[in-house]
Amino acid sequence: MKETVLLYNFNDKDRLMKIRQALLPLGFRVKTVGREDYGKPLGTLAGVKGMEELTEADHSGDGLCSDFDDEMAVLAGLTSSQVDSFIRTLRKKPTTGIVGKRYVRRQRRRVPSPPIQMISSVSS
Repeated sequence: MKETVLLYNFNDKDRLMKIRQALLPLGFRVKTVGREDYGKPLGTLAGVKGMEELTEADHSGDGLCSDFDDEMAVLAGLTSSQVDSFIRTLRKKPTTGIVGKRYVRRQRRRVPSPPIQMISSVSS
């Protein structure tokens, strides 16, 4: 699968063009996802081989196709260093408007779990 960046809710055409230009040297496939495609599986949108599109009957009424207004980028098939390059590239270009980062990465280190309270006796 080719490294893919799916862009949701990037409605400012000028800003979208600047983001695409900033990402061009990285060689990622950049795809803008329209509201009509929100219910489609991410694998289908990212071009994962073997993923078949769901029909309208398969996902209608399940509550998964809700609208949202925030901009979002979904990164598919990128390594950790490519994710870092993605963020670094957008931060270097102030015209893209990306100043911070908020992303989820697969956890590689153990995170301490919250303490567990032991109950010594249970009353009926």
